Amino acid sequence: MVPHEENIIQPVSFQAVSLGSLIMFALFIFYSCTPQLPEKYTKEEVVSTKTNILLITIDTLRADRVGAYGDTRAQTKTIDSIAQQGVLFREAHSLSPLTLPSHSSIMTGLYPREHGVRDNAGFVLPDKIHTIAEALQENGYETSAFVSAFVLEHSWGLAQGFDRYHDPFHPKDLSKVSALGEAQIPSADTINAAQAWWKKTKGPKFSWVHLYDPHTPWETQTGDPYRGDITQADQNLTRLIAQTDSSDLIIITSDHGESLWEHGEREHGVLLHRSVTRVPLIVRPPGTIEGATEPPPRSSSLDIQRPEGVDPRLILEPVQDAPKAAYVVDDIVRLIDIAPTIADYADVSFSSSGLSLRPFIEGRIEPPRVAYAETLFPY
Repeated sequence: MVPHEENIIQPVSFQAVSLGSLIMFALFIFYSCTPQLPEKYTKEEVVSTKTNILLITIDTLRADRVGAYGDTRAQTKTIDSIAQQGVLFREAHSLSPLTLPSHSSIMTGLYPREHGVRDNAGFVLPDKIHTIAEALQENGYETSAFVSAFVLEHSWGLAQGFDRYHDPFHPKDLSKVSALGEAQIPSADTINAAQAWWKKTKGPKFSWVHLYDPHTPWETQTGDPYRGDITQADQNLTRLIAQTDSSDLIIITSDHGESLWEHGEREHGVLLHRSVTRVPLIVRPPGTIEGATEPPPRSSSLDIQRPEGVDPRLILEPVQDAPKAAYVVDDIVRLIDIAPTIADYADVSFSSSGLSLRPFIEGRIEPPRVAYAETLFPY
């Protein structure tokens, strides 16, 4: 069974009710099905404790705006190339449409109620919560993080376990924006710093690189501004990916998507539809995955009634869900599954509510998983 819009417990319409009457939390549940086994899978013998790990999160990137997921207008050659060498998860879902809570779940493998970060403001990840960076650091890994958004600045708690946490924000950066969520570092600068660290660090090493381009305000001046900013992030990633080799574990994902006027929401944070919960998740494991998988396409997004005054350059037509990768997994997975996957490949002990994705990557049958999401923002 493949989840569609009608399988989701729909959140209350933001336009129909006042903020005070919105429920504090909304959730959705998906059930997954058995994956097709890959035709060919070959894994090089790599000492797991020496596996270098690169985690890339591209903020506010919905899955159906990536070429590997079926968007024919997308210019995401770097991300698509990783999909051609690895595993694409067709139904990966975020736990929150907000940057800090979602990344807290990625780094801890815990639900928001477990790690305690429920919104971008007013919450700090407690020191008592163990992160995957701490687990790796304790097992001999050199660790680094390079973040592009002020809402991930080290004072919010995510710097735990990182030998280097690159977040060069200055108070004057905040004075230039109308909201904290708009304070960002250009992806080119973030990639420059990450590339230099990766090149000089012998390893074993773990680096988390966060790019903020697709988040508003969009900067692209020609064409679809949302797709244009995604392209900018993808192009800057090329230099960093070139520093890796086939023995490295690479994970590319997003913290949440973007509504783009589906169900009446312009951006994200209020509603919990697939446009904001479904995110790209591509894993290139150590070794190689041979072959090419193109499962039957299906409709992914809804027809949009374009509101008056919307930027005419913004292309809102539905995109067909037609993934292309070395191997495509249809089963439901969650962003809380990333941390235990990293621990699995690094052969380190790590306790979380998520489950390793390695069985899917190696073509094994897994029991159905349940995806949950919440947002405190409307309340």
